[in-house]
Amino acid sequence: MAIDLQNHNVKLSNLIGKLFMLIPQFPRIIKYIKKAKAINSNSNESLGKVIEYNAIHNGDSIALRYEEQSYTYSDFNKTINKYANYLLSEGVQKDEIVIAYLENRPELLFLIAACAKIGAIASLINPNQREKTLIHALELTKSKYFFIGEELIPFFEDVKNSITQSKNNTYYWISDQQIKNPPVNYINLKKELEKIDTKNPVTTNQIKADQVYANVFTSGTTGMPKASRQTNRKWLSTYYWFGKVNMNLNTNDVMYVPLPFYHTNALIVG
Repeated sequence: MAIDLQNHNVKLSNLIGKLFMLIPQFPRIIKYIKKAKAINSNSNESLGKVIEYNAIHNGDSIALRYEEQSYTYSDFNKTINKYANYLLSEGVQKDEIVIAYLENRPELLFLIAACAKIGAIASLINPNQREKTLIHALELTKSKYFFIGEELIPFFEDVKNSITQSKNNTYYWISDQQIKNPPVNYINLKKELEKIDTKNPVTTNQIKADQVYANVFTSGTTGMPKASRQTNRKWLSTYYWFGKVNMNLNTNDVMYVPLPFYHTNALIVG
C-alpha cells in the first residue's frame, strides 16, 4: 500500500505546532501534576476545603446555575454550611450515612458537599428506583437519616414500611416546587435551615483525603445495586487531572452536567 508522505508530514507538522503551543502551559501542567501526585490517604485536603477556598478567592463568580437559579461561590459555600451545621445539630457524626433520595437539583449538591465537610456519607439513591430495587438500596446502606425530595415522596412512602424501622429514624422533606405541604412525620428541611448559621464548620479542617463522602450504586452482577464508596482523594485526583491539567478550567468556563449525580461521572467530573 502506498503511503502519502506529504499528508503524513503535514499531520506531523501540525502535531509539532500544537506541542509548541503547549509550551507556555507547561508550568501550570507541571504544577497541578505535582499536586495530584502528592495526594495520599492522610493528606489534609478535601472537597470541602476546595469549596471554602473558592468562596474566598472566587466569591462573586457564579458556581452553579440551575433553571432560573444561580449561586456564586460565596452563596454556594454559605448554603452548604447551613446544611452541614444543621446535620451536626441533628447529631450526624463522622462516617454516619445519610440517605439522599431526590432528583438532580441544587439541594442534592448542598447535601453531598455538607456531608463531605463533616465527614458523613451521602448515600445517593437512584431516583428512578422503585419497590424491590429501592428497598434493596435503602437497606444496603442503612441509615436513620432520610432526606427525601418532594417529587419522590409517593415512591418512598410505598416502601417506607418495608425497610428496617427504628424509633430513631428521622425523615426530612426537601421541597421542590412546594405543590404540597410536608407529609405527617417529616421535617420541613428548608424551614429548619432558615435559622442555621452560615459559618464554615470546624470539621472541614479535620477531613483527610481517604474519608468517604458518598456512596453511589452500580448495577451489580446480580442485577441489584451495589454501593461504591467515593473518597475525597478520588474527587481531588479528578479535580486536578481533569479540571486543571487536561481542561484548564477557570471561572469563565461553564460545564453542562446532564448526567444524574448518583452517577460517578457527574459526581466527580461534573
